[in-house]
Amino acid sequence: MTKGVYINLTGYGLRIKPKWPFAFIHPADVGGDGTSLGVIRCGEDGQPGVTAGPDRPTWRIETQLYSVTWPSGFTLECAGENDPFAPFLLWGPDKSLIWVQGPILRTRLTGPSDLVGPGQQVTDQQSNSVELAYIEEGDPWRQSHHILDLDQDRLAIVTSQAPVPHAEPTLKAGKQLAHSFRTGE
Repeated sequence: MTKGVYINLTGYGLRIKPKWPFAFIHPADVGGDGTSLGVIRCGEDGQPGVTAGPDRPTWRIETQLYSVTWPSGFTLECAGENDPFAPFLLWGPDKSLIWVQGPILRTRLTGPSDLVGPGQQVTDQQSNSVELAYIEEGDPWRQSHHILDLDQDRLAIVTSQAPVPHAEPTLKAGKQLAHSFRTGE
């Protein structure tokens, strides 16, 4: 892996290796046939590494531990240099955000209620997820957390958050991303 980059993008017969720092526009948001990646930035030369990859009609974000489907409408960006706990961020409109945290030891999390922060109210809770409402800088926001199994000792958490006008599509995309979560691929 390239220094500071813990992901690959795969799909349409390609494997794309970003260079840090990077940000890409989802191909479906660029137009055309859905295979043209929109490069905002990618290392010093602006060119990601490209090799042959899985021939599937969807884009997946692959890390060393898991892979997920990249939802359209979200720009893929590096989280922070050498941050393996959140290797990428997915930015949507008006600071909407989806990210995956982990690995997290199971012993650190007893259930979804552990993910409720100060000033947040639970709007829905299931056995492996929680949805929250809160106020951020005077505006109402929504957030969801989906708890996923990495292995018998570790978890990952998919978090989605958005101001209320963008909450429904953002939380839906986060839930779909959580359902696409795969280990060992």
